[in-house]
Amino acid sequence: MLPLLLLIASAFAHGPDPDDVSLYRRNNLVERDSIQKRCGATLYGIHKRRLARRGALGPERRDAPSSAALCSMTPELTEGPYHVNNELYRQNVTDGQAGLPLTLHVTFMDVETCEIAPNLWMEIWAANATGFYSGFTISSLGGGGGGGPPGGGNGTGGPPGGGPSGSGGPSGTGAPSGTGTASGGASTTTSLSPLSGADSGTGGGPGGQNATDNLTFLRGVTQADDKGEATMYTLVPGWYTGRAVHIHIRVFNGSSVAENGTFVSSSGVAHHTGQLFFKQDLLDDIAKLAPYTQNPLAYANATTNEEDGIYPYSSIGGYDPDLETEMLGDDLSDGLEGHIVITINGSYVSPEVATAYYNPSSNGTDSSSNSTDTSSDSGTSAARRQFSLFGFF
Repeated sequence: MLPLLLLIASAFAHGPDPDDVSLYRRNNLVERDSIQKRCGATLYGIHKRRLARRGALGPERRDAPSSAALCSMTPELTEGPYHVNNELYRQNVTDGQAGLPLTLHVTFMDVETCEIAPNLWMEIWAANATGFYSGFTISSLGGGGGGGPPGGGNGTGGPPGGGPSGSGGPSGTGAPSGTGTASGGASTTTSLSPLSGADSGTGGGPGGQNATDNLTFLRGVTQADDKGEATMYTLVPGWYTGRAVHIHIRVFNGSSVAENGTFVSSSGVAHHTGQLFFKQDLLDDIAKLAPYTQNPLAYANATTNEEDGIYPYSSIGGYDPDLETEMLGDDLSDGLEGHIVITINGSYVSPEVATAYYNPSSNGTDSSSNSTDTSSDSGTSAARRQFSLFGFF
């Protein structure tokens, strides 16, 4: 089993040819300029508000904002095998886990209308400091303790190319298009697009079928305000075999929350699936802190951003997927605040490939049915409390 997992992990380290990516970025300058001309005023307003908020923390702790994140389409990326539908609606997803606190601020804009996209629903999920995903902690152990679960993706050497087919595909002004291959590479150098890293509409990957528990750490959903800004309180994730450090994100519109406090995934339309990353030098410093030092995969053997099979797709078209961060205190251990702008396409439908649903009334994650239970269960199950005694961070 372990050799098979290592083979899968090595497959995910494969991404598009660097020369193809470089060529696409050069060819995409015209598209970027078009977006900037149409949406520049809105982007400047977002930028100005963010700087004003960050200024309150003091200029000595402020990073220079990234211009790349403000002038291009946010690429679609693979959902990976560890998504769970119907997660808890909440802003704080730490669940008592140890790790570096991260206050995550995301602002949404619709690239079609060039307007702020208000009231969207933002779902995030990530591995903990030692590389384990909630919902999949037992299957993570099956990986031989090599730093958590195997690399995300769909088991075909990287994210499949192109967007979903049919009526759910993109349309309208500024709608992206792509015809990449299912292996994650591009059929030609001109086929790379903001959709080149998306999952296909026909599904793919484990899709949560190996969910093993009802733990909920570092998973949750919140809603953006009327300014298109969403905030969540989480932790900087750890690393695991085959993947760079990242946070998964999925963005919905028109969704709802059940009476039991779970987000009803099928009640709305997903417009974006992506992943957020961190600057490599920042990760180098975080790796020296506990509990990241207890990750079973030595940081020296961790996958860097540039080695990651997904990261190249995240910067297609010149987008900067790295969070802009600043320290919340005088020391890194006090935590970080992270900012990023995500430009969605309101006519694009991002497919769902996961089959697991969180069921707060059960002893484990349901891998087969859409749970829309409206009971008053808070989701703090005995299974979750018991598993915390095993010492997973």
